[in-house]
Amino acid sequence: MKKTSQKILSVILLLSVLLGAFSIASFASDKDSLKKEDGIWFYMRDGEKDDTYTGLVKYYDTWYYVKDGVLDWDYTGLTKYYSTWYYVKNGILDWDYTGLAKYYGTWYYVEKGILNFDYTGLTKYYDTWYYVEKGILNWNYTGLTKYYDTWYYVEKGILNWDYTGLTKYYDTWYYVEKGILNWDYIGLTKYYGTWYYVWKGILDWSAETITDYYGTWYYVYGGILRWDANTLYKYYGKLYVVANGIVDFNYYGGYAFGDTLYAVNGGIVNESYSGPIYYEGSAYTLTNGSLWRYYFYPQAVNHDVPYLLTVDRTNNCVIVYGKDQRGLFTVPERAFICSVGSEGRTPVGVFNTPVKYRWRELMGGVYGQYSTRIVGKVLFHSVPYLKEDNSTLEYWNYNKLGTADSHGCIRLTTEDAKWIYDCCPLETTVIIYDGWAGTVLPRPTAIKINPSDGRRGWDPTDPDPANPWRR
Repeated sequence: MKKTSQKILSVILLLSVLLGAFSIASFASDKDSLKKEDGIWFYMRDGEKDDTYTGLVKYYDTWYYVKDGVLDWDYTGLTKYYSTWYYVKNGILDWDYTGLAKYYGTWYYVEKGILNFDYTGLTKYYDTWYYVEKGILNWNYTGLTKYYDTWYYVEKGILNWDYTGLTKYYDTWYYVEKGILNWDYIGLTKYYGTWYYVWKGILDWSAETITDYYGTWYYVYGGILRWDANTLYKYYGKLYVVANGIVDFNYYGGYAFGDTLYAVNGGIVNESYSGPIYYEGSAYTLTNGSLWRYYFYPQAVNHDVPYLLTVDRTNNCVIVYGKDQRGLFTVPERAFICSVGSEGRTPVGVFNTPVKYRWRELMGGVYGQYSTRIVGKVLFHSVPYLKEDNSTLEYWNYNKLGTADSHGCIRLTTEDAKWIYDCCPLETTVIIYDGWAGTVLPRPTAIKINPSDGRRGWDPTDPDPANPWRR
């Protein structure tokens, strides 16, 4: 009897435990919870099914989404619980989710399962980054936004990785490169047809400078590239010629700015130059690269002849200038290699040719073909011959063309000396000066004559039909 009573008590206790467990499993609280029947979970209120309820319910430690009293495993989206909006995925509140969620046509920003109305910034959704403002995706926003110390460019609510150019943020314009504000950029950028100057990522309205953009230098004033600018601009101690907004590195000669005439070579004023220069129909003598009130000191240049001859002592090169449409000598037409006087024996200055000679005896009892006097004892002539005979060329001096080697005259190939003799009338102006860089036309080279060559007594360029070099 005692054993039977013990068995009955054990059964009663077991049933009590099972019933208790079933009660806990079906009802998470005394009032509201979920109950499963035939595979469907129902929302229970005060122990009864409530098909009017839509929202969240907590079951054990998990929150579920109920629609019309039934747990909706298919629902993904937002739902409001009291005054807070939560993100549900497949019927379960997803505390791990951070990103966008769409609700009735509007996209919202969720952070760790809760809609965050305080968030403004970027968020990634699949492979695209979007701009959120106060918790809502703002399709109307175009501009900058900061994300983890980097500023990005947003266009109509989407981060635009393809954009390079300017954008305004409050009252300042910034430079964006491939969607990211580039604080390191210094240079030009185009915005709606106008070029602007950027300094370290910010449009600099105060800038006056020249700047390099893909190999070309441009002039900027007030932060804008000025296509109408024609001026001299000083940059790191050097003066540059600006023509139509671009630094003109092809400019050679005189450049007047205000009351001063400057000597320009390759677009840069040469402040060490002292000597004559041709400008607007006259010659002027400059000192240290400039001449103040130059218009008071013109030196006549003869424009009644077809050419102006210039001799560059530094580069041992003669440049022949023809006339432009205004009748001024601005068109470089020919270049001749030459030998000027050693040790500065060829004078610098402006001269007019007074006389010519088919042959002319030179210093040292030698002779020059096709000689044209420049001034005093200084002439253009061929490389010397031992006598008035085309076959007696001093070939060793011919091989020195391109170096300063004469007694003061300008030695040329016979062909070039003959061209001056034939084509440049008397009173042709000759300007002799010291060049400071390259030449406006490439300087030609001369053939080197081998001392063992049987033709060595002839100038290879001599047009004489008897010249063996012509055979």
